[in-house]
Amino acid sequence: MSPRKKSPEATADPEKMAKSRAARDKSRERDDAKRAKADAKVAKKQTKVKDVVFKYEALNDQGEKVTGTEKAVSSGAVHVALMKRGLQPTLVEPKKSVLNFEITRKMVPRKEVMNFSRQLAVFIAAGIPIMDAMEVIVEETNGKMLKGILIEMVSSLRNGDTFAAAAASHPAAFPNYYVGILESAELTGDLDVVLEQLADYMDRDAKARAKITSALIYPAVVAAMSVVTVLILAVFVLPRFVVFFNSLHAKLPLPTRMMLGASAFTSRWWYLIVLAILLVVAGFMTSSTP
Repeated sequence: MSPRKKSPEATADPEKMAKSRAARDKSRERDDAKRAKADAKVAKKQTKVKDVVFKYEALNDQGEKVTGTEKAVSSGAVHVALMKRGLQPTLVEPKKSVLNFEITRKMVPRKEVMNFSRQLAVFIAAGIPIMDAMEVIVEETNGKMLKGILIEMVSSLRNGDTFAAAAASHPAAFPNYYVGILESAELTGDLDVVLEQLADYMDRDAKARAKITSALIYPAVVAAMSVVTVLILAVFVLPRFVVFFNSLHAKLPLPTRMMLGASAFTSRWWYLIVLAILLVVAGFMTSSTP
C-alpha cells in the first residue's frame, strides 16, 4: 500500500496558520464594526424624524364613516394604529394648519429626484432589498431636503408603508404622476424598469424645459424693452403735451383723452405698476419652477 498523503493543513506551518486565522478574525471584526457604525448612523438619523399630525377617514365595524386626527411618524404607522382599533382607513394624509401654508412651496430639484430614481433602479435590478438600497442612497445623498425626505421614507417603509405610499407623503419631491406610476409598478413587480423609465422621462423633460427657456429669452427681452419704452413715453413725454392741448381750448377726440388720462395715471402711480409687474413675473417664475 502506498503511504497516505498528508493534508495541506498537516504540512503547513502551525505558526503561519495561527497568523492567518488572526488576520481573518481582525478583518471580520473590522467589517462588523463598520456595519455597526453604519447602522448607528441610520438609527440616529431616524430618531430625528418628528411625529406628524395626520387627518384620516376610516370605516368602523358597522360601516360608518369615522374622521379624526392621529399623530405618528408616517402614514403607515397611522394605518397600523387605526387597524388595531378596529377601523379600516380609507384616507390618510398630513394635516396642514394655516402656519404650514407657504406662498411658494420649496421643491426638490428634478435632477436630484432623477439621480435617486436611477440609483434605486440599479440597486433593485441587482437584487438588493429596497430598505438596504434606500439606506445606502441616504448616506450618499448631498441635498439636504432630499436627504431628509428619504430618511422619512425609510421610516415609513419600516412602519409598513409601501414605497409608493411613502413617496406620496412628499409631493415636494415626487409629483402625482410619479406616485401613480409607482403604484402601478409595485402591482406588476417591474419597479426597477419603471424607475429607470421615470428617470429617462425627467431627463428629457429637463432638457425640453431648458430649450424652451432659452428660446423665450429673446422675446422676453424685446417685450421688456417695449414696456420700458411705453412707460417712458407715458411718464415723461405725453405730459408735456397736456399744457399745449389745454391752450387750444378744443375738445380732444376720445382716444386722445384716454391716452392722456392713462399717461396721467401712469406718471402718478408708476411705482405701483412696476411693483405689480414684478409680482406677476415672480409668480410666474415660481409656479413654473420644477
